[in-house]
Amino acid sequence: SENRLVPMDRVEPGLSVDLTRQLFESSIDALLERVRGSVTNLLNDAGVGVTDVDTVFFTGGSSGIPALRNSVAAMLPKARHVEGNIFGSIGSGLAIEAKKRYG
Repeated sequence: SENRLVPMDRVEPGLSVDLTRQLFESSIDALLERVRGSVTNLLNDAGVGVTDVDTVFFTGGSSGIPALRNSVAAMLPKARHVEGNIFGSIGSGLAIEAKKRYG
């Protein structure tokens, strides 16, 4: 859907905002630019070109945002996209790391 009614009850009971995809994407553009910068830095640090990347693994809730996926796809045109457990993999990874560190 191109619109979502976003409840804002924490601000004021009964308050909601009609959010369009266009407004949402324009509101996250600066964040997407930071992601693109991080990808560029990662590639530079690794000495890897954009056409050398053959796979991108998407995981975590934000990876489900079409604008984020499209942004990464535009940067890495030859990479296939693999999707992990969008809502559970981050928590699982944190639990594994906590067990390693703290037993």
